[in-house]
Amino acid sequence: MSQVSSLFQGKKFKQLEDEVAEFHALQKEIDKARCVVEYSPSGNFLSVNHNWLRALGYQSNEMIGKNHFDFITQNDKATPQLQGLWERLSKGQNDTGQYRFVAKNGQVHWFQGYFSPIPNAKGEIYKVTSYMTDITEERNKAITLQGEDEALNKSFGVLECDIKGTIVDCNQLFLDQIGYKKNELLGKNVSLLIPSEVANSPEYKAMWVSLSQGDMQVRQIKRIAKSGEELWFQSNYVPIRDEDGSVNKVISYSVCITAEKKRNAEYEGQINAINRTQAVIEFDLSGTILKVNQNFCDTVGYAADEILGKHHSMFVAQDERVSQAYQDFWHNLSLGKPDANVIKRLGKNGKEIWLQASYNPILDANGKVSKVVKYATDITTKKLEDADNQGQIESINRALGVIEFSLDGTINRVNHIFSELTGYSESEILGHHHSMFVDEAYKNGNEYKQLWNHLKAGKFESGVFKRYGKGGKQIWLQATYNPILDADGKPFKVVKFAIDVTEQHDSAQILSDAVSETQEVIEAAKLGDLSNRVSLAGKTGAIASLCDGVNALMDKMTEVIIQVKEAGETINTAAGEISSGNNDLSSRTEQQASSLEETA
Repeated sequence: MSQVSSLFQGKKFKQLEDEVAEFHALQKEIDKARCVVEYSPSGNFLSVNHNWLRALGYQSNEMIGKNHFDFITQNDKATPQLQGLWERLSKGQNDTGQYRFVAKNGQVHWFQGYFSPIPNAKGEIYKVTSYMTDITEERNKAITLQGEDEALNKSFGVLECDIKGTIVDCNQLFLDQIGYKKNELLGKNVSLLIPSEVANSPEYKAMWVSLSQGDMQVRQIKRIAKSGEELWFQSNYVPIRDEDGSVNKVISYSVCITAEKKRNAEYEGQINAINRTQAVIEFDLSGTILKVNQNFCDTVGYAADEILGKHHSMFVAQDERVSQAYQDFWHNLSLGKPDANVIKRLGKNGKEIWLQASYNPILDANGKVSKVVKYATDITTKKLEDADNQGQIESINRALGVIEFSLDGTINRVNHIFSELTGYSESEILGHHHSMFVDEAYKNGNEYKQLWNHLKAGKFESGVFKRYGKGGKQIWLQATYNPILDADGKPFKVVKFAIDVTEQHDSAQILSDAVSETQEVIEAAKLGDLSNRVSLAGKTGAIASLCDGVNALMDKMTEVIIQVKEAGETINTAAGEISSGNNDLSSRTEQQASSLEETA
């Protein structure tokens, strides 16, 4: 007894007292900082501190006496971590880890800590104390970071280098993009993946200096895949600092933009080609000119500084400028409606210009119209040529019968002159075959087939053609069949121009008949038959006069020949009389001579 008394009164008691005080102070601090819970050896709550209740949202009376398993999920009960937990604790085994408890609002909270079995003086476990820290927020942040990291690894090719550019890590997406295996890259310098002219360029070296100073860099960079293919990447180079604040590595997050780069290059090539060949001008939605290329300046005769900032209306006539149609034109463009047409515009000094133009509303990233781009070609010369050609065509249509066929002979177009000379209306002709104008024998003959074969081959045909109009009326046409060629030089239709020469043809036939009849009369006359005459039936005008003249000549010739005959007969009679008188005279002379001889 005296020994115990001396123990409590001596230095040892003081030391023990200090240790207990220190323990209580430490316990109080732990109680302030940690979630402290006491359980029975079977897992029933004996006490809970304020931090624990605040974390889970319970009152102490809602937990005391209930079992640990009443506050965990059904799935967690089946985990290896919790199965046999209280059996182990009751045997004096500590348990350390991360644990999940269900709060009063139903949310799951994560705690980091341990369960510590507490023995009594006999060494029997009479309670279990747990010291926990609520790590729910940190855990959620970690899960979020992990998710973000996974998302980054799925979205970006990630390359990690030290400050000298030596590759220390990369993700699978990066490897898939460039075709290497990880062991082929680790320890190698990143310059292995870029063209030598880039790696040695001052700009690239300056980028690494900036990275070493902690400045993030954003670049479009060309890398060379293992196959040798050139790939383009949009890369963010992020410097990473160590605990001392010094940059010790660089992480590159890259997206392969090769397809976009090629597509943009193609677009740029197309735009450059358009700028080389077309007049291009840009407007804001009010019509103010924002940009113009040299071709447009050359077309309208203005310099760029005479155009920029002005309104589109500087190119249109006053009456159009104030019209409702012009206001509607710009309103529709602002709504995203394109416009394409052949338009007349005014250049410098009021020069009239004809343009084949399209006005194209351009949408921004939000799908809203941000500006209007006009592409135009100067067709003034062609317009004048077209007007001249149209004038000639209209003149032809006023003077000639015109009919248009497809290559199989189907009639596609006919003008009123051709309709009138055939006697058919337009509706009676369109859609029918050319053969409606020829007789059956000609239609089935080789000559007709050859005509269309020649036309299909692009061969021009011309001549005087016999055709039949409505009711079988015979018509003679002086006509040309003209194959029309397409842009590839191939015939695609036939246009026929025709003049009605029926009267001339009939007159020529009558004249030919008259000549033949005249020749027959003359031939008969040469043989001494002067009784034939040229018939005047069906003959009129000059031909009738000619034939009548021939007949009069024959009549006169007959009269002269009769007179000659009569004169000859008279001469013959007189000659006989003279001959008879001569004979009588001779006889008398001879008689007288005889008488004289006898007298002598």
